Amino acid sequence: MQSAYTVLMLLMLVSLSKLAGRLIPLPLPLVQIGEGRC
Repeated sequence: MQSAYTVLMLLMLVSLSKLAGRLIPLPLPLVQIGEGRC
């Protein structure tokens, strides 16, 4: 079950990062690192 929770958390982080990128069009290194890892 923990694996399912981790996957859900990753999906939420990705969605939040995408929304933040759309709302705040700024070069965020954290978002870039997250996308690189994913």
